[in-house]
Amino acid sequence: TFFGSPVYVQIVVPEPTEPPTEPPTEPPTETETPTETPTEEGCVDLDPAMEPVVSTAETYGLDPGCPTAESFTVFGAFQEFETQPENPNPDAHLRGYMIWRSDTKKIYALGMGSPSYMPGHNGRWLGVYDDLWDESQPEVHPDCADMEVPDGYRLPVRGFGKVWCENGLWAEDRVGWPKDREWGVTLRIQPTEHGLYVEVTGMPNGYTYVLAVDFTAGRWVSIIPAP
Repeated sequence: TFFGSPVYVQIVVPEPTEPPTEPPTEPPTETETPTETPTEEGCVDLDPAMEPVVSTAETYGLDPGCPTAESFTVFGAFQEFETQPENPNPDAHLRGYMIWRSDTKKIYALGMGSPSYMPGHNGRWLGVYDDLWDESQPEVHPDCADMEVPDGYRLPVRGFGKVWCENGLWAEDRVGWPKDREWGVTLRIQPTEHGLYVEVTGMPNGYTYVLAVDFTAGRWVSIIPAP
């Protein structure tokens, strides 16, 4: 049974639309991209005591590499050498050295590679030797006991003397001649990828010596930091 007035209904179907999209974003720039400086595997922090020699080593093109272990302290011996005893340069405070370390019984002979006419940090020759001297051997090596010693200089003795004599280290392109005897010192050593850093303290002149040694290149540098 119908009742009331007719009702008109219109159904409107909307046209389909594109799905909404987010506005495109610009790729991050280098400064916006977070970066992390990688740490070389096996490297540790440089001992602050060695920092003074790092820039000098870089200046002369040495690359001892990153430190591979924490620094440690051992007893040692240290002796300075002059490569031009006939005409020494009083300002050439940094010339040749020999260093003995008690933990490995190694002797490092560090030479300028040329006569020390001028002061220099740049050592262009080094040798590493086993300390084979013992108390049963004479202090002065027999092969060098009769050498003519330049005025004001002396023959090295014991372990230094044995290495010095058997390898002709008095030559101008090696370490030369010592004026003073060897001294017992404290060595602070930090191994590196290609060599080591060494701080020498306890010399009677009151100086501290800091050296960078690059075994791969066969070179070394040294400085005496200001007190």
